[in-house]
Amino acid sequence: MRWLAVASALVGTFLISVAVGGLIARQLNAGPAIPPVAVASPSPGPAATPTSAAGTSAPTVTTLPTPTREASPSIVVPTATPTPVSPAASPTDAVDPATAEQFATDLSAAIRAGDTAYLVARMHPMTVDRYGAQQCRRYVKQAVSGDQITWEIRGSTGPAAWDYTTDGLTTTVPDAWAVSVRQPGADPEQRELHFAPAEGSWRWFTDCGDPT
Repeated sequence: MRWLAVASALVGTFLISVAVGGLIARQLNAGPAIPPVAVASPSPGPAATPTSAAGTSAPTVTTLPTPTREASPSIVVPTATPTPVSPAASPTDAVDPATAEQFATDLSAAIRAGDTAYLVARMHPMTVDRYGAQQCRRYVKQAVSGDQITWEIRGSTGPAAWDYTTDGLTTTVPDAWAVSVRQPGADPEQRELHFAPAEGSWRWFTDCGDPT
């Protein structure tokens, strides 16, 4: 029995050896394993230009002209022409005296001195026409000549249109000058005297009484 067991063990060992040897032989006959081949990445190149299909012409690109920018017109600012300012002096060199203010000074001196001839001669024709020469002379002698007036001259403006109004009658004087004066003691003290040139000299206006 013991020899039978030993024989069985030897047979099993032999069979295992034969199986292992056959496996090794198959491995050797299979040949070397093929290593994996690395695939190179493609190098970046210029983008391919698409080609048109055969028989089809490439579309023509029309370039639009750049609009020409018009220059802005120059803005011309008109220069204002200065308005001539009339001097405070006489509107004409022929007037005696030269300015309305000087005439106011001469007139007040003639009144204080009682110079009737000067006062009548320098009365404006519009006043004489309204009241008559005789009534104007009488008025000057009785109410004006010798009055001790004092006029402080403050300035003058003109020439300008002025309405000569007395006793409900009005005549427009186109070239009158207004002389601003202060007469101390008068009511009111501040007043305006109106003069206008006529026949080469300054003339004054007044109310001689009753119109003719």
